[in-house]
Amino acid sequence: MPAFVIAVTLMLTVRWTATRMNLAPARENRARSGEIINNGRAALWALAMPVMLLFGLRSGWFTPTELGAVAAVYAFIVGVLVYRGLTFRETLALFSESAVTTAGVLFIIASASVFSLILSLEQVPQQLITALLSISENKYVVLLVINIALLLLGTVFEGLAIIVILGPLLVQVAQGLGVDPVHLGVVLVFNTAIGSLTPPVGTVMFTVCSITRCSVEDFTWAFLPFLATAIGVLLLLTYVPALVTFLPNLFF
Repeated sequence: MPAFVIAVTLMLTVRWTATRMNLAPARENRARSGEIINNGRAALWALAMPVMLLFGLRSGWFTPTELGAVAAVYAFIVGVLVYRGLTFRETLALFSESAVTTAGVLFIIASASVFSLILSLEQVPQQLITALLSISENKYVVLLVINIALLLLGTVFEGLAIIVILGPLLVQVAQGLGVDPVHLGVVLVFNTAIGSLTPPVGTVMFTVCSITRCSVEDFTWAFLPFLATAIGVLLLLTYVPALVTFLPNLFF
């Protein structure tokens, strides 16, 4: 349910952005139903990848960390053997570009990890959360404060560090307020996802900028409508917990 809401709102944002920037295709240039079917049939190998990966992940064949490697190998095999879109020379260039991109992002992650370690040793996240939670005992105000704190911390912390450092503390707070831990978990993870896209140390942001060769400034300006949409969805998921807990409660 949360993923569906996020996907729909981001699709609408893409539509609005394309219309505002005059990027929407003319009606006469839109694909016909026959073209959509033919292109969909041709894309079956590519479309099978997320299904296969999610099935392998849920069945325990590989871990989330191994998922990235499996996806890369699958995409490479399909690109070379099925679609035949990669020559030997292009493959070498692809490996070289991947190495440069990965090295750049890893330097950023390494620097961010050191910075996160320093802040963790000084207990800055815990102090920030404690200070903000002292503002009110109202459940809805506290949830708003938690979101603000996580969004701020997401600009300088890696998502994994936030979850490891603040997860146990926030679970205790949620239990005291009567917040469903599944609900809190989705809100926490979505916060870290937004943080990975925001400067100054958003790892996904730097990856995108490295691949597309755009500056952080250009990315940030272009990302603002999507950031506003993501924050709006975050507040919706925070204050309408049924969107998160409906299916888990139904099945479990």
